[in-house]
Amino acid sequence: MVLILKEGIKSSSVSKLERLNARVGRLLAAAVREVLEAVRETVGEYQERTARTQRENERLRLRLSDALEALQKEREGE
Repeated sequence: MVLILKEGIKSSSVSKLERLNARVGRLLAAAVREVLEAVRETVGEYQERTARTQRENERLRLRLSDALEALQKEREGE
């Protein structure tokens, strides 16, 4: 009878441990999904910023080129 009781307790403990392990696994999986989503959003924001910066740099390069060209023409005309 003691043996049966010990096995019942052992079985119950394993069952609780398995449930706890499953719960922890679900919580970790949910946390990983949240972190990955936050990383995706952040990377997307950085990509948008980078694209805007590149467009602005190109626009400024063109303005500088135009200004230098105008200055060169002005100097040649003197």
